[in-house]
Amino acid sequence: NTPILISTPVNSSVYQKSQIAEIFFEKLGATSISFQDTAVLNLTAIGATTGCVLDLGHGLTQVGCLIDQYKISDSYLKSTFGGLDIENILELLIRKRGIYFKPENEKLCIKNIKESSLKIFDFDKKDPALWGQPETPADQIPVILPDGEEVILGHEQSIACELLFNSDKFGLCGSPV
Repeated sequence: NTPILISTPVNSSVYQKSQIAEIFFEKLGATSISFQDTAVLNLTAIGATTGCVLDLGHGLTQVGCLIDQYKISDSYLKSTFGGLDIENILELLIRKRGIYFKPENEKLCIKNIKESSLKIFDFDKKDPALWGQPETPADQIPVILPDGEEVILGHEQSIACELLFNSDKFGLCGSPV
């Protein structure tokens, strides 16, 4: 007899929602269901009703704008790249730097770096040759790993996120946001 709130991805279809509702009502005995857009819930969580939401998931990234909790449908973009893809690019960049982790800790270390140290860099305002330029000491940032080890990263922290906006720079096909 508990009401159920289901968060749905941006632009999920009525058919998908009806299939989910059918399962909840007929097989699980739900008494009431409310479907809410994840973007609306994200803004509500911070006490806002208007804003731009970037939802970066494991395998999907979505961005869109809302005004007074109403979606501006033309503002919504969906990309097939997500956190897992950023981890894979970051892992390659870190290996290229010559840093290797113990195999049993590698994925955890990469995920930790991704979640704590990545930043978005405005490549349009800087020389794109930055990708090939040597790093300055200001570019190098120490990162403490879960096992206490410290590694020094530089451009990797910005380049890995660039996948979301310029996937062609990595030779990947897909829709950036």
